Amino acid sequence: MTPTERRTRRGGVELVFHDWPGGAPPALLLHGIGNYGRYWDLFAGAVDGSVRLVAPDARGHGSSGRPDDGYAPTEF
Repeated sequence: MTPTERRTRRGGVELVFHDWPGGAPPALLLHGIGNYGRYWDLFAGAVDGSVRLVAPDARGHGSSGRPDDGYAPTEF
């Protein structure tokens, strides 16, 4: 199952999130450092539409943009 890619803009940065169709209630899936929202593809296949899944690409990950400053590891 392929998610719909959606985009929004927050704080001057374009953010991408992936939306798999399914039933309620929806579940928000967050990836770890060094990954991106499509990390959840296998899980989405396993639940096979029984629940709607939404997984963002965090700032600087996947297809999401990153801020010009305030993004160094020492600032996490």
